Amino acid sequence: MQIPSPETHSSHDSATLRQVGNTPLAALPKQPPGATDQRADAGHTSPSVPLKQRALFFRQFATCVKSGLTLGAALEHLSEAATHPELREAARKPASAWRAAASCQPG
Repeated sequence: MQIPSPETHSSHDSATLRQVGNTPLAALPKQPPGATDQRADAGHTSPSVPLKQRALFFRQFATCVKSGLTLGAALEHLSEAATHPELREAARKPASAWRAAASCQPG
């Protein structure tokens, strides 16, 4: 199946989401041209990180976890693999906390 290009379909289009195998919980209204989507910046990542970079980062994170890596190992990988410096730092902090916690466990 060919994935629709972002130029022709909105990410909020429930039919498009179904085409790629996702089940939308809600279809949010499209933003008028030039409007800033505040929902996309509701997380802890900085708005200075482009949305496409953030989407790629979280897809890679999900893929790592689905492949069997622990959350800490996935973050460790992304702290080196992420292309944007703010995303590398966002992964590095919890990855180092995970390493510290893992080193304290007996075994």
